[in-house]
Amino acid sequence: LRTRDGKLCILDFGMVTRLDKNLRQTLIEHMAHLTSADYGEIPRDLLLLGFVPEEKAKDVVEEGVVDLLADVYSSWTSGGGVRSINVNDVIARLQDLTAKKGNLFRIPPYFAYIAKSFSVLEGIGLSNNPKYSIIKECLPYVSKRLLTDHETMGPALSSFVFGPDKSSPDRVVDYKRVKQLVEGFSDYTTS
Repeated sequence: LRTRDGKLCILDFGMVTRLDKNLRQTLIEHMAHLTSADYGEIPRDLLLLGFVPEEKAKDVVEEGVVDLLADVYSSWTSGGGVRSINVNDVIARLQDLTAKKGNLFRIPPYFAYIAKSFSVLEGIGLSNNPKYSIIKECLPYVSKRLLTDHETMGPALSSFVFGPDKSSPDRVVDYKRVKQLVEGFSDYTTS
């Protein structure tokens, strides 16, 4: 491919992969949990996404793991990319968990494509805005899916709207979450 001034450009289609329907749905639910800060659902998400082996499922919900992941995700979601995360602290805490419980996590092969794409997109975003958050930028698409795909997104929508208390008989709709969802959908339809 050549640009107008005659320079040669190479397009990299290496960041494209196909995912089965269930995995796509779980990824959207995971993004809903991240954007709504419903970190209690993260261990289940990680198991379903293949980041945690079946035999380690119980260990991931035990004390320490969810707290660590919540710290990392909340720092990452607030913007600024990896710079906002104390990487040395995270590594030390992961090493401590590994020493106590063995290897809890693995990287599924399909995720290499997603990680590469997210890191490129986040790098571009951070070059324009030092508080850019790739997770927040996913909100319009996640909102659209949650509000229009009623057959499969019910549990994720419930998680987003009610938060961690979604199973409580006394649950109450969280106004701020609904506002975030509607604004995300509005941003999607505008774009």
